[in-house]
Amino acid sequence: MSPKDSRREGAGALELIEEAVHLLRVSPLALPGSYYLGSLPFVLGFLYFWADMSRGSSAHKHCASSAFAVALLFLWMKTWQALFAQRLKAQISGRPAAPLTVSRFARAALIQTILQPSGLFLLPLSLVIVLPFGWTYAFYQSVTAFAAEEGAKAKSVFQKALKQAQLWPRQNHLLLGVLLLFGLAVFLDLAVGLTTVPSLIKRLFGIETAFTRSRWSFLNTTFLATLCGLTYLCLDPLIKAVYLLRCFYGESLHTGEDLRAELKQYMPAARAGVALLAIIVGNGLASQPGAAGSQQRSNIELRTSSIQVPTRPCLGPCSMLSVGCWMMDVLPWKNLRENERLLSTGPTPNSGIAPADLDRSIDRVLSRREYNWRLPREKGAEDETGKGFFAAFIDGIVETIRSWVRAIGSAIKTGLNRLADLIDWLREKVLGKRATTRDGGGASLDWMVFLRALILILLVLAAVAVVVLLVRAWKRRGAPREVSSEALELVPDLSDENLTASRLPEGDWLNLARELMGQGDLRLALRAFYLASLAHLAQRDLIRVAKFKSNRDYEQELRRRARGLPDLQAAFGENVGIFDRAWYGLHDVTGETLRHFQLNFEKIRSC
Repeated sequence: MSPKDSRREGAGALELIEEAVHLLRVSPLALPGSYYLGSLPFVLGFLYFWADMSRGSSAHKHCASSAFAVALLFLWMKTWQALFAQRLKAQISGRPAAPLTVSRFARAALIQTILQPSGLFLLPLSLVIVLPFGWTYAFYQSVTAFAAEEGAKAKSVFQKALKQAQLWPRQNHLLLGVLLLFGLAVFLDLAVGLTTVPSLIKRLFGIETAFTRSRWSFLNTTFLATLCGLTYLCLDPLIKAVYLLRCFYGESLHTGEDLRAELKQYMPAARAGVALLAIIVGNGLASQPGAAGSQQRSNIELRTSSIQVPTRPCLGPCSMLSVGCWMMDVLPWKNLRENERLLSTGPTPNSGIAPADLDRSIDRVLSRREYNWRLPREKGAEDETGKGFFAAFIDGIVETIRSWVRAIGSAIKTGLNRLADLIDWLREKVLGKRATTRDGGGASLDWMVFLRALILILLVLAAVAVVVLLVRAWKRRGAPREVSSEALELVPDLSDENLTASRLPEGDWLNLARELMGQGDLRLALRAFYLASLAHLAQRDLIRVAKFKSNRDYEQELRRRARGLPDLQAAFGENVGIFDRAWYGLHDVTGETLRHFQLNFEKIRSC
């Protein structure tokens, strides 16, 4: 297939994914940081909303406000994803990214607010129908790619995204298939990793969790939602980069932007050819005999050394074409004419180095230690100053101390220079380079610079806090004081909903229930008796206590394991009804109710 036909058909799916991975790898750290600045709050907020709506007893009261907050976080995420795509596009085209201003941020947020919410309904609907899902998904990804462009409007973004969604359908569906398989692999890796973490914690630290007590604890909707959120955070930047490249190449069919980007890559190769040509011409002219040769050669070398020779060679026949295209603009004809004029005018007077100075410089260099360490030892010349042994010894000590002081000073200076370079590097990475002013006037407000400055300030404050804590800990150090310890009996909080019967044995629960009866707190005494019954049944291996099990789960488990004990099942079922009405139904607990519960508990113990 010819390059023209290949360009019209579009790049292959795997080739496009490989290019997107390389694009993300070479991007600066601020680029994925801007993406996760928008995506992380939405994912965390959605997981909290999911868990609250799944398990919260009063979730229906604040469902509307929580859903509205999640919707705002969704729009926040989509806005930052559009800015992330625009910065990636600037990196592809080789142009500087436009500074982030309030108006640009608001425009991108408005476009995403108008176009993206419909995807929450159309994407699932198209997935059910299956056939139009590829075009629908490509449309909304293209909206994200175009939403943050300079001067973008909702109507133009809609038209461009619709046009890009219809382009290269085969490539689009192959991309979806490959990314789906990759997403499943990421989902399974995360699932295996998260399921093994509790067992590793138990093996290494001995900490028991609900996940280690029951293997079925992982099969809940919150855990699956967490896996989906983590998979989204891992995979979505790659998807955004892939569809951004797809839109970039689709637009380039009419604008030729991809060819301009390629020519910018070949510009160093053209400069290398020009530099080589200038060096060849200079060497040929400098080969003439006479005193003018050295002076003219030095002038030519000075002029040709300003041309940067790249380290990457030409990448094929296209590079020769690019050299020919750029030769008229890049070739330094002015420098070559100046070199020819210098060769014709002759040497400049008093431009050379005196031979005596050159000899002294050569002797000084050769006398250094790194050059004379292999020379044979020479006997020291006799002292012509008439100094004695003691005076020579003192002079040697003074000279040694001076050399040490010079070495220490040089080391300190080098360390300070490196520290200053490190601070400059950190400042450049965190704050970025100084924002350049626009052609129309003053500098626009760059919110990314403000955010990076805020992060740097927080890091400095955290470092200061750590230093203060270390100083205080150093001041408080001293001899260890003997502290008398007493064994304290831990009384569990019976009002805690997360309290389980495995916290205390059966006898301790009964003692606690009698103590609460004596204090007149019959409601907590009823729960203590109920937990004592669960502890008794667990001791007999008729049930297994777990935090995620409900009272009806215990009743069903008892029916399976105690089929031959109908009286025990009846007594426990009656007690479960009494406890549910009193604890969850807020019925009054009377002395008669508590005595009836105790009688059923005695039947359970006697069966």
